[in-house]
Amino acid sequence: MTSSTNTFTDVLPGTTFTVSKEETGVAVAASVTPESMADKVQAMITAANSALAEAARLSAYDANTKKGGPLLGESTIRSLASSTLGAVNAIEGQGSPGSAGIALDRNGQLTFDRGRFLELMNADPARAQALAAGVASSLATVAQGASDSTTGSLTLAIQGRNSTVKDLNSRIEDWDDRLAMRKAALQRQFSAMETALSSLKNQSSWLAGQLNSLSSSSS
Repeated sequence: MTSSTNTFTDVLPGTTFTVSKEETGVAVAASVTPESMADKVQAMITAANSALAEAARLSAYDANTKKGGPLLGESTIRSLASSTLGAVNAIEGQGSPGSAGIALDRNGQLTFDRGRFLELMNADPARAQALAAGVASSLATVAQGASDSTTGSLTLAIQGRNSTVKDLNSRIEDWDDRLAMRKAALQRQFSAMETALSSLKNQSSWLAGQLNSLSSSSS
């Protein structure tokens, strides 16, 4: 590996290091500490629960206001939530993520028992990491399946709703045009009626005058 400066980047994914002088026979070792691994698992579970909470909020019905969220009844949201919760199913070859403290509670939330995870990390770090990685992989698959720019379920749902909105706007514009033409036609008819009524009124006045004249002559 070479660098034009004392700083090396991309030697390993996500790492950067700076050297001060040339050395030989240097050994470099890297390891994942149980605590740092637990922090990452906790962050993953927190993020998943945040997504579940937002989905629940947007698809909830408020009995007090008698109003539903913008995604009430949206099957895509229900499917997404179900898939997210399903990420804690048994990992092939490793067993249940519950062994690593990753599970579900009765309220439909993901939970993380940090103490249990650290116990497994100390006893069998390979299995603990495999279970955490399995859950992470499942969640990543769910996220990708929902947000893919072409085939994502949420992407397609948004496109479908946008198409519906576009169609409704087009219908509204058509109705506006029809109503405008109807209004113009009614205004023309009203004007014609006013003209006709004015003419009839003039004729009535003339006839009244003639009748009065006949009455006077008869007297």
